[in-house]
Amino acid sequence: MAGSARAILEGLVRIPSPTGAEQAAADAFAGYCEAAGLAVNTQEVAPGRRNVIAAWRVGRRPHLLLTGHLDTVPVGEGW
Repeated sequence: MAGSARAILEGLVRIPSPTGAEQAAADAFAGYCEAAGLAVNTQEVAPGRRNVIAAWRVGRRPHLLLTGHLDTVPVGEGW
């Protein structure tokens, strides 16, 4: 599952992830993180909704926190 940032983004964009049903995108993202050597934990916050927590456990400092979301909205009229 490893690849360039572009390939990972393209793969994630192809996964349908409407709000409330983004588990497939979360699972794919967790897989990319594991393939990169990160320690991955997930938290189910609601049915079909999962947080992905990935950490690269090297060294003591510095720390970097990235947050984002995996859900999308359907394409609207006029898009």
